[in-house]
Amino acid sequence: MNIYNYDWWEVLIFLILLELACILMAYILMSVWTGKYSKGGSSGRRKKGVFMHGRKRTD
Repeated sequence: MNIYNYDWWEVLIFLILLELACILMAYILMSVWTGKYSKGGSSGRRKKGVFMHGRKRTD
């Protein structure tokens, strides 16, 4: 497969679209991962705190 068969603007557009797709996927993955991690951590800590306080109060 010869690279010179393609025009320079076709290669440029392809590279730009590929870069935008990679950036978009990375942004979505990071936002989803950080969102799940932060929400899970906060809710887990809150639940643990409530359970600990409840046990301390009952004891």
